[in-house]
This record gives sequence, C-alpha cells and structure tokens, in this order.
Amino acid sequence: MRAEKKSPDSAFTLVELLVVISILGLVVGLSLPVVGKARQAASRGVSASNLKNFAAAMMSYATDNGGSLPGASNTLSGISPIAKDNAANSLQVQLMDYLEKERPPGNKWGTYFMKSISYPAWLSYNKGTNDRQIPAYIACQSYPDSQLGTISPFGGPDNSLPMRLSQIPQGSTNRPYAVIETDQKLYNAVQWNNPGWKKNLSANPLHGSVRNVLYFDGSVQAVPVDKTPYPW
Repeated sequence: MRAEKKSPDSAFTLVELLVVISILGLVVGLSLPVVGKARQAASRGVSASNLKNFAAAMMSYATDNGGSLPGASNTLSGISPIAKDNAANSLQVQLMDYLEKERPPGNKWGTYFMKSISYPAWLSYNKGTNDRQIPAYIACQSYPDSQLGTISPFGGPDNSLPMRLSQIPQGSTNRPYAVIETDQKLYNAVQWNNPGWKKNLSANPLHGSVRNVLYFDGSVQAVPVDKTPYPW
C-alpha cells in the first residue's frame, strides 16, 4: 500500500502553531538585548563624536580669542542642544558658530536646536520629559588647584573670567575634564544645585555603565560610572 499524501492545502495543527509561536518568541526574546546593546553602543559613538567636535570648536575659539576658553563670568554649566537668546553665558551659544556650520543666516538662538550636541539616547529619553532644555552634557564649572585655589576654566559663579587653555593642567593623573554626559547619579555625586534640571534628567547614565568624558587636551574617553572623574 502507498502512503497517503497530505493535501497541499492541509492546515497546521494547533500544536504545530504553538510550537512555531514559541520558537519565534524565544528568538525575539534573545535578540532584544543584543539590539538594545547595539543601539546603546551606536548612541555612545554619536556622543563621543559630538564631544570631539565640541573639542575642535573649543580649540578654534581659543585660537581666535588669544588662547582664552569660551565662557563668561557665571558661565552656565548645563549644556543643552537648545540655544536660548537669554543664555549668552552658555557654552553652546558661545560655540554655536563653530559647531553649527549650516546654521541659517540671521537665525536667532531662541528656537534653535543644535544637532551637533544631541545624541540618540538623549533624544529618546528627552521625548518623555516636559522640558526640552534639560542638559545633555555638563561643563566643568570649577576644580581645586593646590597652588591657585578654586579654578573656573569657563568662568564661574564667583564672576571669574574664563581661563587660557594653556593654564589647564594636561596629562596629569588628576587632570580636570572639560565636558561630561549627565544624569541624576552624576548630579548627586557633584551636588549640583539645580533641582529643576535634576527631576528631568535620566535616573541612570544613558549609556549603561559608562559616561563619555571630554578632556581639555581634546581626548574623549568612556569612563566607568563608578569612577566619577576629577574634579568631582
């Protein structure tokens, strides 16, 4: 006797469908963490590129201004991709012409979004907040020096003016950083006094166990979260 052939239009049984669904669910479950890590790594790469561009802008500004860093007395330390016309003491505004090469002529700061200092993880998190002006980065506001006391590289709350780039210690173990990615853990560590921004910051670092850090020599490093960089 010949075995009967299945009809071409015969349907899957319920058991077969459940097996297929289970396999698909397992594949999706295993792939989600991989996709998440890939997105996080890509975002971290964009952020590192942002900071390298920020370093180039900072160096160009210093070259055009007799070696002085950007900033003003009482420079704002929070760096947001939103440039505001009433925040001329913010670094993103002072460096705008060096960072935003394609800025439309005559465009005022008030509604201008600076793509050059935003990154995917920040943009994704920022969609869930009620304040688009929360910082993506924080600039070094001050650090202690054994000989000169407290120093404010970009100008500080004591009305001190920006320093010259040549005055910043380079290559030492405790070299101060220039700019760092921000989150609530960093806020708590540095005891930064801006509760309005804190409530809208990410509770945890947006790039997992590391934060991107820009130093005054122009180098960018991913620093472990549990090793908050000098001076804080």
